[in-house]
Amino acid sequence: MNKGLDADWFICPTCSQQSSEPSHVREGFCPLCNDFTGGLGVTGELIMGQTAVYFHLSTEQLTSADRSHHISGPRQTAMFICRELTDLSFPEIGILFNRDHSTVMHGVRKIEKLVLQYARVRNHVAVISHRVTAQASLHETHEGVAYVR
Repeated sequence: MNKGLDADWFICPTCSQQSSEPSHVREGFCPLCNDFTGGLGVTGELIMGQTAVYFHLSTEQLTSADRSHHISGPRQTAMFICRELTDLSFPEIGILFNRDHSTVMHGVRKIEKLVLQYARVRNHVAVISHRVTAQASLHETHEGVAYVR
């Protein structure tokens, strides 16, 4: 499930703890907070929507041609989370964000490095990932629930 980081590492999006335990990497389960990071109902569109809300942007801005830092950083974060929480390929994520697959690869690699270096970036990824998984689980039982805040 965890495709964004090196195959030897797993970062829990809820508590931001890192693990190299093979079963955690393979299954995306965090024993510290008992959270499973994968989940039915997690979509690229849901990730894009939650990322836009978190960074006070629109989904149109995330898919626009704008390359300014305040847009490209959140876009790359959303692409990274797409790789972490879905089975979407680089080309599929590229289609979602109106980007070439190589641009997606670059963005995912960049966020991978930043997550390891900066607690602030780790926190962004953790909070958005938690909101996405919470929204996906709520949506499975209650259609039409508003974004989790």
